Amino acid sequence: SEPVSGHTDTIFAAVMAWLFEDPEVTRVVVEPDARNKAIRAKNVAAGFVELHEIELATKTAMLSTCSREAFAASPLVVKQSGGSHALV
Repeated sequence: SEPVSGHTDTIFAAVMAWLFEDPEVTRVVVEPDARNKAIRAKNVAAGFVELHEIELATKTAMLSTCSREAFAASPLVVKQSGGSHALV
């Protein structure tokens, strides 16, 4: 079958919204491979801020965090909700 355009964004936005449904969750932390420019760009579009590279046992990673507020204001949420910020 053919890939569905925007499917990754839809799933990414849904997972992030689900994480932030818990009022105790104030941020999400990720550490993708620093060489993975595609996922790093998706993370930034979801409101993640890249902090710095870290050395892990299996990779050099880009430590990134996303607050609830940054996600709510992100281009990913605006795109998925048609501009209404309905996901958060």
